[in-house]
Amino acid sequence: MTLLKIETEKTAKGTVKAVFDRFAEAIGTVPETLQLMSASPGLFERHMGVNLYFREHPGLSFPLQCLIRYLTAAACDNGVCVRINASLLKRQGMSAEELDRVREDVSTAPLEERERALLSFVTRVISRPDSATGEDVERLRRHGWSDADILDAVYHGVMMVSSELLTRIFKMATPV
Repeated sequence: MTLLKIETEKTAKGTVKAVFDRFAEAIGTVPETLQLMSASPGLFERHMGVNLYFREHPGLSFPLQCLIRYLTAAACDNGVCVRINASLLKRQGMSAEELDRVREDVSTAPLEERERALLSFVTRVISRPDSATGEDVERLRRHGWSDADILDAVYHGVMMVSSELLTRIFKMATPV
């Protein structure tokens, strides 16, 4: 039982239903965070706008984004998002063994060197925010990343953390 009144695949109507149906068709489920966002129509709309922004991102590849979500979800113990992103990465050709290796050592990610550098930075600063330095940012710039790309990649990881936190806060209610 959730603490908030939310839409589900069975109760959703209109735009929310259309979005839920697209997610269910694409990944086989409607993520809990997306269902939670339905409690606030304005936030739901903006959340979907952010998702569209990333889907059409000119600099961050789909595999890079999936790995950011996969590793960040693993770090914050979000099993649902780990499974969803693992499935997406397997569809991109990664094996279960490769996924396990990447969880142990981000440098083994099957990405271009510049993408591995950004992925490594994102996963490190998500778990240790105070570890980001100007030298890190300069190194990423030398790899060809713009400041917007760097911020967007970190924001993408932070979205996973905030999603997990929101679902933990509102997911279960103890009957009174």
